[in-house]
Amino acid sequence: KLVYPNPYIGLEKAVLTDPTPAPPVINFPLLLAQINSSDPSAVYLQQPHSPTSFGMIYPEDREFIVSTIAQFRTLDFELERCVATLAIPSPADVENLPDKRVSSSNEPCSLEIWLLDGPESIRPRTLSWATRPWRLHLVTTMVVRPGHNLLDTPEFPCPARTMLAFELSYSASACHLRFGQNKKSPRL
Repeated sequence: KLVYPNPYIGLEKAVLTDPTPAPPVINFPLLLAQINSSDPSAVYLQQPHSPTSFGMIYPEDREFIVSTIAQFRTLDFELERCVATLAIPSPADVENLPDKRVSSSNEPCSLEIWLLDGPESIRPRTLSWATRPWRLHLVTTMVVRPGHNLLDTPEFPCPARTMLAFELSYSASACHLRFGQNKKSPRL
């Protein structure tokens, strides 16, 4: 099943003389959706910002609450080594920015990032703890501390034209992290 056809047919055969490494590409998730182990059948839909005369406008700034499923699409030719970055400004950094919001535990917490068996698009309308894709393996565990955090996973393969899904969850139930994904600086 060819979901995303190859727009680069034959490009791998082109003669390239020692190409300059490409700068990092920022790829925000297509999907950020919450799941809840204490209510396995609950589906948490993100609400649209506003209805218009031509339909519903959905927000780009999605909410992140642990536990969250994040799904990314990789498309670019020869950009097949990835690092997932979690950038969380401190509450003081976003205090005077009305479109930014962050709340977290007062103590350091371990955030587990799992690669999921989700090669195709995940449907948010049916996603719950009970229906989430299976965990393939633990990518890393990050320690999220109060204040500013800029955390990277180890590098992992991300083949072009694929969907990658991750589950982000705390290993301890007393931990808390919540923010709205926002592409404007400072990024969340």
